[in-house]
Amino acid sequence: MFETLPQLICENYKNHPENQIQLSKNKKGVFVPVTYKEFYTDMTNFAAGLYSLGECPHSNIGLISDDRKEWLVSSLAILSLQSADIPRGSEATEKDLQYILSFAECKTIIIDAAYNLKKILQNIDSLPQIKNIILIVQNDSTEELLKNFNNEQNINFFYYEEILVKGQQVLLQNPNLISDFIYSAKKTDTATIIFTSGTTGTPKGVELTHENFICQLDSLSEQLQFKPGHKCLCVLPVWHVYQRFFEYLLIYNLAVLTYSKPVGAIILSDFKAVNPQYICCVPRIWESIYTHMIKTLGKQGKISSMLFNFVKWSAISIKRLLDEINCQTTKITEESFLYKGVKNLFYIPVVCLSPFSSLGNKIFFSKMKSVLGDNFKIGVSGGGALPLYLDRFFSAVGIKVVEAYGLTETAPMCCIRNIKKPVMGTIGPVLPYAQSKIVSLEGKECSIGEKGVLYIKGPNVMKGYYKRPDLTAQVIDKDGFFNTGDLVIKTIHGDIMIKGRSKDTIVLSSGENVEPLPIENKLAESPYISLAVVVGQDENSLGVLILPDFDQIKKFAESKGITPDFPHIFTHPEVRFLYQKEIENLINAKTGFKNFEKISKFTFLEKPFEVGKELSPKQGIIRYKINEIYQDKIKEMFV
Repeated sequence: MFETLPQLICENYKNHPENQIQLSKNKKGVFVPVTYKEFYTDMTNFAAGLYSLGECPHSNIGLISDDRKEWLVSSLAILSLQSADIPRGSEATEKDLQYILSFAECKTIIIDAAYNLKKILQNIDSLPQIKNIILIVQNDSTEELLKNFNNEQNINFFYYEEILVKGQQVLLQNPNLISDFIYSAKKTDTATIIFTSGTTGTPKGVELTHENFICQLDSLSEQLQFKPGHKCLCVLPVWHVYQRFFEYLLIYNLAVLTYSKPVGAIILSDFKAVNPQYICCVPRIWESIYTHMIKTLGKQGKISSMLFNFVKWSAISIKRLLDEINCQTTKITEESFLYKGVKNLFYIPVVCLSPFSSLGNKIFFSKMKSVLGDNFKIGVSGGGALPLYLDRFFSAVGIKVVEAYGLTETAPMCCIRNIKKPVMGTIGPVLPYAQSKIVSLEGKECSIGEKGVLYIKGPNVMKGYYKRPDLTAQVIDKDGFFNTGDLVIKTIHGDIMIKGRSKDTIVLSSGENVEPLPIENKLAESPYISLAVVVGQDENSLGVLILPDFDQIKKFAESKGITPDFPHIFTHPEVRFLYQKEIENLINAKTGFKNFEKISKFTFLEKPFEVGKELSPKQGIIRYKINEIYQDKIKEMFV
C-alpha cells in the first residue's frame, strides 16, 4: 500500500504500465496518450535531473505553470525527491511571484512559457536566491527573452528536455537513487505549499502533506464511481488544490487526465473530440455550458420559446415533487405522520406532467445534452455555489452534476452531495474521514437548523500556514478544528447548506447583518444578469453592482426599438425599469428574503471581471478588490 503520491504512481506503473494516464494535444491539436510506463520514466528522470542541480529532500521548488502534461511530471518529480512544489499559474502577478518565491526560499523554478518567464526576469533583482530556471516550452519568445537578459546573477537556464537527459545520465550511474527517495518518504512529509490568492491581501502558504490528499481517495472514489480508462476533462488551474486533488483521484482510479482549457468553445470542442465521462469545474463554466446548450436550440419563435419554458418547468416541477416524496429536501424538522401520507398525492401531478417532460426530452433536452458528448456520466461543481436554477435544470433533464465543497486548507474536500440521493441546495454531508461542528458567532455549538460557522477536523486538514504559526493559531483551535469561515446550516438528514461567509457579512447602518451570497445567487437567475455583487457596508440599505448579460439586453433593446449602444443603453429609462423589476421580482418576501435584504440601488459594470483583478483563479469574486476598484461607482450609487 502506498503512503505518498509518487508511491501511487509507482504502484500503477508496476501493475498497469500500458494504461493511459494522460491525453494532451500535440501541435496539430490531436490528443496523444501517455502511458504509465512513459510517465514513470519521465518522472524519475526529471527527479534525477533536479537532484543533479543540487536539489535534495525538504527543498521548496517553484512551479509556475498552467495545467499541462509536463506540470504533473514536474510536480511528482519534485515530490519524488521528498521536496515540496510551490505552484502558481499564469494569472499570478509579478508582486505575488516575488513574494511567494522569496518567502518559500526557492532556488529552482520551473516555468511553462515566455509569459511567466518575463515576470520572473523583470524582478530577478528581488529574487537573489534563484540559481536555476527550467523552461518547459522552447520557442522564439523564450529564446528572445534569454538572449536579451543581463544574467548578472549567473543563473543556470535549462529546458525541460535537458533536465530529462541529465536525469537519465544520473540514473545510469545510480539506478536506485530516485526509487530509494520515493520509498523512504513518509505520509506526513510536506507535498506542496499552496499560496492562496487571498481575499484580504498577502498570500498565505498552506502547507499540505501527502496524507492530506491520500486520506480522501477511497471516500471520493466510492462517491463518484470512476472506472479504469474513463476520461475526465481537466480545465481548471492545476495549482489550485481543487483541480490538483481531482487529478490524484483520477490517477488512483486509473482514469485518464484529458487536458483542455477553461474556455467555453474549447471545452465543448474537446467534449466532441474525446467523449469524456467526467468534468470537474466551477459554476461559471457550468453557466457557459448551459448558455451553449440554449444556443443549440437555435433561434426560437414565440411559440417554440413558450413550449420550451413550459416543458422545462414541467421537468423541474416533477423533480421537485419527487424530491419531496423521497425526503431529498432541506428540511430542518421531522415530517409529521399526516404530511408523510399527504405526500403520496404528489404522484398525481407527477403523472400529469410526465408526458410534457418526455416531450421536452424528445424536442429540446436530448439536443442540449448532446453538447456533453455520448459518454458523459458525472460533473462536479466546486469553488463556489452552483446557482440553484442551473442545479435544478441539470438535475431535471438528467445531467448529473454534484456540488462539492472544500478549501485549500482542507486539501480540499469536506463535503460532496450524495450522487444516488442528491439534495438540491446543499453540498451534501461531511465526508466520513472528517469530523465537523457548527458554532454560532456567539461561540455556542449549533443544533440542527441553526446557522453558524463550520469547523472541520481530520487528516485532510493542513499542517498549517508556512512559517506563520500565528496565523495558524487563529484558524485551528486547541482541539484541532479548522475554522472554515463559512456560515452553514445542517438539515435533519445531515446535509450542509452554505449560507454565506462570516467575513463577507455586510453590516448595515441599522445593525442588521446581511449575507450577500444568497442574494447574488438569486439575482443570477435573471437572464439579464450575468453576475451580481451586493454592497452596502455601513449604508442604510443594500445596493448591487450588475454585470449585464449583453446578448440578452441587446435582444431586449431591439425588441423595444432601442439602439443597443453600449454603455449608454444602461441609462435608458426602459432598460433601467427592466432591471428594477427583475430585482424586485427576485428579491422579496415571497422568495424568502427579509425586508432589510431588499435591493434599493443598482448600477452597471461595463466589462466582465478578470482573473487576477476582481476574480480569484478559481473564479470566485474577491470582495475587497471589487470594493477598491469600483469605490467611485459604489459611492455614487449611495449619494
